[in-house]
Amino acid sequence: MARLKALLLEPETNRLDRLEQGYERIDRRVGSPERLEQATADVLVEALRRAEVARHRELAQAIAPVVVAAIQSEIRNSRDMMVEALYPITGRLVSAAVANAFRELVASINQRIDTMLSARQWRWRLKSWTSGRPISEIALAETARPVLRRLLLLERKSGVLLGSWARDPVQMQNADLVSGLIAAITEFASSVFEAQHGELRTLDLGVSQIIMRASPNFIIAGEVTGVMSPADEREADAAFVRYLNELRLGEPASGRQVEQVALSILRDDPSTPRKGGFGFWFLAAAIGALLLFFGVRSMMHWNIERGARTAFEDNVARTPQLSAFPIDLSFDHASGTMSLRGLSNDSQATKTLAEAVQAAAPSYKLTTNMQTVTTLSQSEQRQNTIEQLRAEGVKADERIAALQKQLADVQANFQEANRNASQTSQSISQRLSATTAATDKELAAIKAQLDTPRARLFATIAGRAIFFRTGEATTDDPNAANVIAAIAPILRETGLGLRVVGYADQTGTVAINRRIARERAEFVAKLFQQAGIPARQLILASRAYSPIAADKAQDQDRRVSFEMLNASDEAR
Repeated sequence: MARLKALLLEPETNRLDRLEQGYERIDRRVGSPERLEQATADVLVEALRRAEVARHRELAQAIAPVVVAAIQSEIRNSRDMMVEALYPITGRLVSAAVANAFRELVASINQRIDTMLSARQWRWRLKSWTSGRPISEIALAETARPVLRRLLLLERKSGVLLGSWARDPVQMQNADLVSGLIAAITEFASSVFEAQHGELRTLDLGVSQIIMRASPNFIIAGEVTGVMSPADEREADAAFVRYLNELRLGEPASGRQVEQVALSILRDDPSTPRKGGFGFWFLAAAIGALLLFFGVRSMMHWNIERGARTAFEDNVARTPQLSAFPIDLSFDHASGTMSLRGLSNDSQATKTLAEAVQAAAPSYKLTTNMQTVTTLSQSEQRQNTIEQLRAEGVKADERIAALQKQLADVQANFQEANRNASQTSQSISQRLSATTAATDKELAAIKAQLDTPRARLFATIAGRAIFFRTGEATTDDPNAANVIAAIAPILRETGLGLRVVGYADQTGTVAINRRIARERAEFVAKLFQQAGIPARQLILASRAYSPIAADKAQDQDRRVSFEMLNASDEAR
């Protein structure tokens, strides 16, 4: 029987068990006032959190009137307390916020100015130079033009947002919260200053400001960045009042109307630069005239230089005697002079070249510094003369040696004759005296030939040279002092001139070898001047490469040798 009862009543029994378990769970959650309050709070918190994410706008519209009413009631009931609490710190907070905002703004502007290379930035710099004002101040005045960032239309009593417009859609994320705060602050200000019939019209937020106009039922508020002029404020005020009047006459509010109001005020593009004054354009014109003057002057200099160089190059190309030597034409436009420098072996060709260059640039003064050098054929001719003189010197030495031998033989014969026969001493003595006189006379003639100033100087410089190391134009070789000491006394005594010729080996370029050969000649000339030889007795020359002999080492090619001057050189 029990088994039959269990089979027939099993579904009802299970349902009753489940209902009992459900009742126990509900009792555990809301069975007492405390548990019911806790459960309700948890449900409301979770619902509000989800609504904030999924239905933010609807939640704001539902809660905003209650929040605004509560804030207004609290402000109205505790007016004195809130004034006493906010008054001591409001001024300091506003002052600090404004000062900090301006410091950050000026620093940002300075940083942007330093990195800008636009025409507007240079115009700001010119204004700063002419007016003496900091460039950041000028940039702030130019760039801090008013821009309407967003416009809100809200219900005055509840703070509900009725319509909005924003330059950037991101700024509309907190529009409901901002509208509720504006409504609360407006009601607070109206309550506090009700006796003076005052009305809150502007909120300064440091980096921006809120401009507001209110009617009994609506508030229109716009967030503006930059500095508004009185004309800008009048324009915004007229647009706001006109729209509020239309709403008061019964026209319904819409987001499209709010957008039209926003686009009707502060229409200037902040990126459009303002026109400069007369002083700026006058300064710009002066700078342009100065640049034009220097441009025309540079063009004139270039034209003169081009004409002179063309004449120079044509003349050198037509004259083979000049094309083989380094010649340079330089200009000094500041003093209006030209300089012709280099080497030449033909003085007449050099003169013709100078006349052609001067004729091409008659307004410039030409100075010529050309050195005349000998060619290879002239050097070979002089070398042959030197060899002939050396051969004659050798022959003279041989004759002197022969005469000396004859004199010794005569003296020997005389002594022998004196020993052998005293009777013949008189005749031998006479013969010896005659022979001695003839020998002395011949020796005097030979010495007179070899004792002329030019012969003495030639014999002294023959085979002498000062050698240098590779790449050096000076030397500390003791042989250099010996060479100077041997030649200098003869130059001082005779007053003859001497050509000092610098050489270089063939390891470098032609230009480098010519320069270093010249510097070696100048170094040796300074040694002569230190020894008391005037510069007018010395003529400097340089030859890039001239080996002593094919089988000699290159270190003997790096030398300074000496040459006799010809008659034309002495006369010059």
